[in-house]
Amino acid sequence: MRRLAVASSQRVSPGRIELRLLADADVVSVISLVQREAACCAFFSFAIEVQADRLVLVVEVPDDAVEILDQLVSSTGG
Repeated sequence: MRRLAVASSQRVSPGRIELRLLADADVVSVISLVQREAACCAFFSFAIEVQADRLVLVVEVPDDAVEILDQLVSSTGG
């Protein structure tokens, strides 16, 4: 997803990362991806924050799944 939709990322806390989406990101594809991830791994929490100048995909996990978020971050280059 990073190459196609993510402009930048910020690790806000050990269990939360915010992925700023590109202005021309295919939001429907992003939603489809996070729906598949949520179905696979119910501990993930996803939200898209809509701001005046950006869209941010928020990914959160509970404390016992931080290592999995670490793996996600390293695989996306974040």
